[in-house]
Amino acid sequence: MHKTPTFFAFVFFVLFSSSLQSQVLNSQNEISPPQKAGVNLNFSVGDTSFLHDLIHGNLPSPMRSFFMRRDSTDDDVWAMPDSVDDSLLLDMKVGDITHKRHRHHSFIITDPPYDREIPHMESMPFMDFNRVNGFYLGIATPTMIDFGIHQEFGVKGGIGYGFADKKGQSQLAGEYRIPLATNDTSIVAERWKLVPTLAFGAEYHNVTTTEDAWRTERGENAVYAFFVREDFRDYFKIDGWNAYTAFRLDKKSELRLEYRTDIYYDKPQLIYGGRWGGNKALPPNPAVTDGRLNSWVITADREDAHSEDVKARNIWGDTVTYTRMTGRVYLLQANFGMNVAADSSFQRYILDARDFNPIIPGISIDTRFRMESGTGDLPIQDMQYLGGPSSLTALHNKTIAGNRLVLLNTELRLSLAALSSFFNEGPEIIILNDFGFCKQIPQDNTILQGFGDMTFSTLVYNVGIGIGNPSGLNLGVSWRTDVKETGRFFFRFQRPF
Repeated sequence: MHKTPTFFAFVFFVLFSSSLQSQVLNSQNEISPPQKAGVNLNFSVGDTSFLHDLIHGNLPSPMRSFFMRRDSTDDDVWAMPDSVDDSLLLDMKVGDITHKRHRHHSFIITDPPYDREIPHMESMPFMDFNRVNGFYLGIATPTMIDFGIHQEFGVKGGIGYGFADKKGQSQLAGEYRIPLATNDTSIVAERWKLVPTLAFGAEYHNVTTTEDAWRTERGENAVYAFFVREDFRDYFKIDGWNAYTAFRLDKKSELRLEYRTDIYYDKPQLIYGGRWGGNKALPPNPAVTDGRLNSWVITADREDAHSEDVKARNIWGDTVTYTRMTGRVYLLQANFGMNVAADSSFQRYILDARDFNPIIPGISIDTRFRMESGTGDLPIQDMQYLGGPSSLTALHNKTIAGNRLVLLNTELRLSLAALSSFFNEGPEIIILNDFGFCKQIPQDNTILQGFGDMTFSTLVYNVGIGIGNPSGLNLGVSWRTDVKETGRFFFRFQRPF
């Protein structure tokens, strides 16, 4: 991010507004929380309440829920006690509140938890701000709404309006699911068992979208665009439909075959400045390859990452709670497309693997390896770029372009709770170490050609250090080591991967 006074003004505004809200809430709450064992500091009253919330990442602000990711293993149905007396709760969870009993009941897997990976188009937002739509307001379902005796049907959709381009947007999708096995609900253990599921779905959409959802989530990007005049996403409009068949072996994985047919349109930039940001203008929105693109897409995805709390002793012997990420997330996608107007074909391949590895309580090493390759007459919007959030933070956004990309992000996270119980469940020191390679090669090369040019001299390398919270809030500085450049500050509301 640019090192400007307006950036720090934005940070001060967020902290000041959150502090005011926390003091109002504390003045209305006269009940003290129960004391924990050991040395305790009472941050529940007075001006220090915000310090406590800031250290522990519990900002009492709508933005906290706005930027929080849910874990890919969150599923309340698994938390229910194994008791026949909870049959009503079970019925409410699986949508069978009518108490119609069936000897064989199939627990169908609904849409999988795409949280850290976004292999398909994002759901429509309630609110947004960017340089092509301006302010945007809409109403939409964040995911499928499931109904039917066995949740065999799913529907999602939304409508919205961009006040700068003065155009509406819409999306409507449906899905039908078929169980590939059956359960006997007269056996208690069978009640909790999900079975492999085959799903058939289709979607119509006329929306403004982006290929940069993996770089920054919509909410974080909107805040930067409005307050700091930084928009890290490039936009275009698509009007068309897709249809797919999906096999879901379990709740965390999916194999999908999809056909897409869309007309792509450029989106002219209509907004050049946000609320603040001095004389700096929002970056221009680039042109795309327009016209109709048809493609077959194969996607394999598994999300098995979640946050966990672990109690252990720190270096002083005090029992503290460490919050950390654990698990793995994988995405493999192949896109075989055709540009109808140009009568040309293209292929795009993506591999994204993320590992969250706790070493010992208080120390974790998290990594993300991303590899992309484009062959044939690749559309401009499918090109690969290095630089910016969730890429190489020491580079400006999308500094290096090409049709070959290799990116390795590593984070060493050291919990400050290991040093003092004051930081229980609190902040972490984050040490960044990132490598990147991006190059343009002739379009008639095969999928792996060009990666042989990756050497120490062609790698872009940055290191960094910051302080953050396991939930995602982090602040720090990074700098390039392959060339001599000034370090760049970063401030994020979300984890980079």
